Amino acid sequence: MKTPVASESRHHRLREAYRRELGTLGLFIEGTLCKVQRPGRKAPAWQLTFKQAGKTRTVYVPAELDRCTYDARHLWWQMLLTFLLRGGSRNAFDGDRNTGQMPANVARLCGRVWDEARLGARRTVTCSGNAVHHASRVAVCAVAEMPLLMTRRLMQMRLPDGGRLSGRWRLIAVDQTLRWTEDVPFGAHVLNVLFSGEISPKAATLWVWVTNLRLSRERVYAIANNGGRARSSVENVFNVEKNGGFGLEHTFCANEQASQNYHLMMQVAFILWQLLAKGVLHRLTQACRKVTDVKLVELLRTSLLCVSVTDDAPSFGQLRFSSA
Repeated sequence: MKTPVASESRHHRLREAYRRELGTLGLFIEGTLCKVQRPGRKAPAWQLTFKQAGKTRTVYVPAELDRCTYDARHLWWQMLLTFLLRGGSRNAFDGDRNTGQMPANVARLCGRVWDEARLGARRTVTCSGNAVHHASRVAVCAVAEMPLLMTRRLMQMRLPDGGRLSGRWRLIAVDQTLRWTEDVPFGAHVLNVLFSGEISPKAATLWVWVTNLRLSRERVYAIANNGGRARSSVENVFNVEKNGGFGLEHTFCANEQASQNYHLMMQVAFILWQLLAKGVLHRLTQACRKVTDVKLVELLRTSLLCVSVTDDAPSFGQLRFSSA
């Protein structure tokens, strides 16, 4: 005998519609959550107002979401720390996530006050399963804005100014000879080939690049130095992310959308690590003969587990790369 399924009321259908709409919002930088009284309803409702793509949006938030244990900031910080502490997998961070001072420090990092009356006295950090579920519901294009916004902010802080010469960005080529040829057939494609020769006191070197970019006297230096030569820096980043503990080649989850968002958070974590390693951590370890990245990561992990981050911690001001 089959048990009849009770039909959902209009209230239940509206609640599920609001939840689905919230799941498609993606990331936003700032928003306002206000309590409002809706016509015909005794209980107050909540509405979220925020800016997205230059427009103001307002959506209603189901009251049941107040019972969530972890908010979105907490979930994104869980992903960031998975990469910053370089365990190489989700399980590596999950093993210590509720050890020592880690829960309290994560709460302070994401600016969250733990509600003991509702959640109990024991603070916890969410498991990676919840983080993956959240990442699978956020648009990839929204998460992709995070490293772009970070880079824009760093440029506004004039952080890379140490790379300027006489107050301006310049392209410098020493003993560099460029030659190129166009319309070289390669199977079904027609490509251009650029040759760059350099002579140094130790050796003479020849680089060759194949490109579909149009080559001319005005463009070849930028293509060779800002394009072809810059590839080695990109490959060095991939090498660190593959072999330095970030886990670039590791399968963090099976969901395609969550995997893309995890990869983007890896890039955000890599930017943060460069700021830490080349900024404040470099100054703090200047007295040491040599401190490797592996040791710095170990010290960071130990600090998060054993040292409580207080609210009155001193501000370091701007983080700047060291030219040393």
